[in-house]
Amino acid sequence: MTGPEPLLEARGLVKSFPLPGAPVLDRLRGRTELVRAVDGVDLRLEAGECLAVVGESGSGKTTLGRCLLRLVEPDAGSVRFQGEELRGLSSSALRRRRRRFQMVFQDPQESLNPRMRLGQIIAEPLAAHGIVPPGDRRHRLLELLELVGLDADAVDRYPHQFSGGQRQRIGIARALATEPELLVADEPVSALDLLSQAQVIRLMRDLQRRLGLGVLFIAHDLAAVAKLADRVAVMHRGRIVEEAPTEEIFVRPSHPYTTELLRAIPRLHPGNRRRPTGTGAPGGAPGTPSGGPERSSS
Repeated sequence: MTGPEPLLEARGLVKSFPLPGAPVLDRLRGRTELVRAVDGVDLRLEAGECLAVVGESGSGKTTLGRCLLRLVEPDAGSVRFQGEELRGLSSSALRRRRRRFQMVFQDPQESLNPRMRLGQIIAEPLAAHGIVPPGDRRHRLLELLELVGLDADAVDRYPHQFSGGQRQRIGIARALATEPELLVADEPVSALDLLSQAQVIRLMRDLQRRLGLGVLFIAHDLAAVAKLADRVAVMHRGRIVEEAPTEEIFVRPSHPYTTELLRAIPRLHPGNRRRPTGTGAPGGAPGTPSGGPERSSS
C-alpha cells in the first residue's frame, strides 16, 4: 500500500544552457557546448513542509525552482504537483493550476510594477483567476494586508514609497492572494538588511504554520535556513549532494561541500564557535563557477 502523494515531486529533472559567450551562429546550429544547470535532480516536498534548497551562487538552485513551476521548461524529467504531471499540461491548463502554486521573487523592487498602486498589485491575481467577485475584492485585499503586517492605508501607495522589507511583504501578499498550497521563495531575503531579513523570515514561518503551506525556500544563507526549514537539500553543480532534516545538516553534515558551506556562516562570537563535524575538502570551493547563466541570482 502506497502513502499519500507528496505536494511536489521531481524526478530526474534536467535543464541545460549554452556556455556563456558561445558564438550566436554556433548556438543556432546546435554546435555549442551545454552546461547542465540542473543535472538529474530528484526532490520531494510534503504538504505543510518547508524544504530549503541551499548552495553557492551558480549551483543551479534558482533554475531548479523555476523548472519546478515551469517558468523555465526542463529538458527532461518529471514534475508532479499533488500527483499530476505538470510537464504535459498545455499553457491554458497550466495557467489554471498556477493559482495553487506561486513564487516569491528575490528582488521585490524588480518584481513589482512601479506604475501600479499596492491595491492594484495585490488585486491583480484575484481578477486574473476570477477568485473573488469584484465587489468583494477590497475586503480580501485588506485581509491580505493584515496577514502580512501592512496597514490598510497603504493600498494607494506605489512600490517606491515602501522599504525593501515592506515591498517583500507586498510580494508575499500577492503570492498568497490565490490561496496557494505551495510557495517557491527564491532568495526572498537576500536583498534586505539584517533586521528586515529577520522580520520576513519570521513572517514566512508564521504564515507557513498558520496556513499549512508547503514552502520551497531557495537560499544561500544557512543562518536563515536554520530558522525556517524542516529539511535541507544541498545543491552543488546542478545536483543534490545531500538531503537531511535541518538539525542533522547543521550537526552532522555528511558531504564535504555541506561542511564547507557551514564553515562560511558568519559568527558574531568566534570564541563560542561550534564547528561542524563533517571533514574533508569540498568537491569545489565556494565561488567556483558551477552552473547555468543564473550565476548572479542563485
